[in-house]
Amino acid sequence: MSFPEELLHFIWRFRLYNQLDLKTSDGDTLQVIEIGQYNVNAGPDFEFACVRIDNVLWYGHVEIHINAKDWEKHGHSSDPAYNNTVLHVVWNNDFAVLRSDGTKIPTICLQSYVQEGRLLKYQSLMQNLNWIPCENQISQINDIVVYPWLKRLAIERLADKYDYFLRIIQETKQDWERVLAIALGRAFGMRVNSIAFEKMMSSVDLLLFQKYQNDEIKTSSLLFGTAGLLKPEMEEDYPNTLLSEFEYLKKIHKLKSMRTEEWKFLRMRPYNFPTYRIAQLSTLLCNKAYWFEFILSEDRLTISATIQSFELQSYWKDHYRFDRQTKVHSVSWSKDFISHLFVNCFIPIVFAYGKFYNIEKYMEKAIQWLEEIETENNSIITRFKKMNVKSITASDSQALLHLKNNYCDTKRCLECAIGVSLLKH
Repeated sequence: MSFPEELLHFIWRFRLYNQLDLKTSDGDTLQVIEIGQYNVNAGPDFEFACVRIDNVLWYGHVEIHINAKDWEKHGHSSDPAYNNTVLHVVWNNDFAVLRSDGTKIPTICLQSYVQEGRLLKYQSLMQNLNWIPCENQISQINDIVVYPWLKRLAIERLADKYDYFLRIIQETKQDWERVLAIALGRAFGMRVNSIAFEKMMSSVDLLLFQKYQNDEIKTSSLLFGTAGLLKPEMEEDYPNTLLSEFEYLKKIHKLKSMRTEEWKFLRMRPYNFPTYRIAQLSTLLCNKAYWFEFILSEDRLTISATIQSFELQSYWKDHYRFDRQTKVHSVSWSKDFISHLFVNCFIPIVFAYGKFYNIEKYMEKAIQWLEEIETENNSIITRFKKMNVKSITASDSQALLHLKNNYCDTKRCLECAIGVSLLKH
């Protein structure tokens, strides 16, 4: 049965082998006092271990390989970093390993001490084609294991999003208002149009929104014109007014337009059409050009109430796209969409600001907001719910998305608390 070296690391870390009557390959009695500190960087796999061999205590490092010959293959015999190795842990003992000074390193072959059922369970997780590897077992895992792990994953997801913000922070030379504007655009674009929205917001100078604040026509023409969604063949008065205004602004501010083809309308709900979302974004920027300091200083309910107080231009009450009239519909800000803005923009940027400047209170504020907002609802959350993994808050739902995309899909079961629990018992 073949398996990766990481599984041996896992077995050693959690002592998942018969610890009675351990013997080295030379027949000496072995007792593992301290497994050592797991090292994910260069050097021995476990540092600062302690083992007793024939009643002699040894302090040093532990190196682990599937085949003992890998010691030589990896060049450890000539590497001084491995001179303090006190135990070589292998699955196949096919080679006697030596330090660079020629002394022999004690070896233990774990194959004799590990239950085959544990290997079969790992193999089953890795080879099944279920939606997640532990789909048939996850409902049996105790909540004491699952929910602390989800809380950790929610923070890990925020830390991953920090990498996205770090790129924009560097590109904007730490202009946090601009960072927020770009991230806000991405959130308005949802998943399908996120890149196009980000490009649009990166193309417009925020000073123009400040200059034309409270002027709905100029603000809307800036966004729709930059997006490339204003066309000469439009028939209705409102879009033609925006086009005329943009032609003027384009000349005096040297603006450029995106290609219409960059925007996607197919197979999405009308409320998510880029034209309707741009209209909403325009309303936000028309009423308040700079949002970052406001987000940083205010509480969640105040921010939500402020957004809900902004009214869209009346044209959008019976339109989702230009020149396509519909039945009259609500243009109020939905609770779900405002939560979406928090989860995908406001919360990550507050966390990123705290992490960038190492200010704990902002990171804590972001985590608190995530735990206050109700869970998101999507196909992944629904699927986990059917497996008895409940999602109550946005912290839970963000964690489950992170679990599915970053652990389950890549079968990182050995790094997952749920996978660890399954393999340990």
